[in-house]
Amino acid sequence: MLKILAEAMKHSVEAWLMCYLAFRFHMRAHEVVGGWCSWKNKKTKEKKRVYYPGLTAANVVGNRFKVTRLKGSNPIDGELDEHENPLLNVRQAMLNLCSKRQGNQKLFPVTARTFQRWIKRFGVDAGLPAVACHPHTMKSSGIDYLRDFMDLEALQNESGHKDLNSLKPYLNPKRSASAQKARTAFGVLGA
Repeated sequence: MLKILAEAMKHSVEAWLMCYLAFRFHMRAHEVVGGWCSWKNKKTKEKKRVYYPGLTAANVVGNRFKVTRLKGSNPIDGELDEHENPLLNVRQAMLNLCSKRQGNQKLFPVTARTFQRWIKRFGVDAGLPAVACHPHTMKSSGIDYLRDFMDLEALQNESGHKDLNSLKPYLNPKRSASAQKARTAFGVLGA
């Protein structure tokens, strides 16, 4: 993950923040950048299409990051981190970005497709296979990383899942094995 963040930082502070937020707060691409999003309800089979505004300065309240999520997920209310590793030290960068935006202006005025292309490029430049480089990988990698540090209830709350059934796909043993390989390749975060 640190290698992807380093590649994103080479591109721009905004690209780095987008990748960090998707990873750290387990966010979907549309939750970060906004736009039209559609999905099918697995229970009712009903298709839903909604416009999501994306992140704005209003999502940063003091040192806290507050976001209403898509698909009925629990909202995000977390602290923007300060960290000795500059790739994980986002608080001041987010505050600086928010000070440059007005009102409800998007923090990241790009499309979800552009975000997807960037993650693919950053991942490939970091040495990952292109097939593994997309925004949802950022979300799932964050969950996989936390599996070793949290019990299921804490992981469910942290990841925004309303119930354990929606978290189950992230707990697949094969995912865990691949996550371990990825952690080895990336190095332990914060190192």
